[in-house]
Amino acid sequence: MNARQGRRVRLLVSLAGSLGICGAALSGGGAQAQSFNLDFDVGIAGVWTGAPASTTKGAADQAGTWVAVPITSTWTHTHDINDVATPVSMSITNLASGYFTDAVGVSGDNDKLLGDGCNSTVNASLLINFSSLANGVYSVYTYAADPFLNDPCNVAVTGAVEGTQSVSGGMASNTLIQGVTHSVHHVVVTNGQIHIVCTDPSAGGWARVSGVQLRYHGGPTSRLYVNAAAAAGGSGASWGTAIKSLQDALVTSQIGGTTSEIWVARGTYEPTTGLDRSVSFVLQDALAIYGGFAGNEATTAGRDFAVNPSYLSGNIGLRESGDNSYHVV
Repeated sequence: MNARQGRRVRLLVSLAGSLGICGAALSGGGAQAQSFNLDFDVGIAGVWTGAPASTTKGAADQAGTWVAVPITSTWTHTHDINDVATPVSMSITNLASGYFTDAVGVSGDNDKLLGDGCNSTVNASLLINFSSLANGVYSVYTYAADPFLNDPCNVAVTGAVEGTQSVSGGMASNTLIQGVTHSVHHVVVTNGQIHIVCTDPSAGGWARVSGVQLRYHGGPTSRLYVNAAAAAGGSGASWGTAIKSLQDALVTSQIGGTTSEIWVARGTYEPTTGLDRSVSFVLQDALAIYGGFAGNEATTAGRDFAVNPSYLSGNIGLRESGDNSYHVV
């Protein structure tokens, strides 16, 4: 169903493709804590020095603190996107050195993210390992090629839904493009660890990585709780730990494979925090989505969707303008 410009619509009956989630079930963007924006930084003066600004969302559509990680084999107490120190550690195997470069057409925060990073030793894979993560579903964005050269890098994430992805540089504009500047993988973490493997397929080559974004979506359970008013960091296992974003809950359901229903508290939910008009809420088979909760109910009978409306909105841009979502669901 098409989004209606500058409006939000409630669901009053159970229809796949409708825009609201109030009294009935539907069948069929905000990042959380334990989400990280990491920029590998060589620490040499230049346009690439330092990390992107906190307003920079990157390919993960995830604003927040970017950590300028020095070229080192170990990094502990990694700060999350809220600039809070966590127990998460990172280690890099087969690290040789850092690199830096610059090119016409890439500027600003993209230059900071893509213009420098770390190299593997020759003919070896660069292994980036995270530990002490919260268990749950993650999206992993790996910036894995020199965007100014057609220098390929193959990226895999252990246990991810997707297999190895090829990333090859040669940016024609100041735009982040999957397959050109980065790869995207989805993985269910059960042991607190994520393992990224980057390999240059060329003989005598070396893998390059300039940054990583980890976006935490929630923990897979039979029921997920969503509340737009919740603090970032929820696993979705209860109202007290509700996921802030319905889109994150849908990703958790799809990748985790164990969720049969999502309870959504009052509020307005948009398919993206960015301006990509093609992004929508994708319904899933055998998944019921209930709205109309205040955020403390124990049963669906306790809902009052007249008092606590839950809206799905395609108004991602300016009100009453032509930049809203093409489709909400």
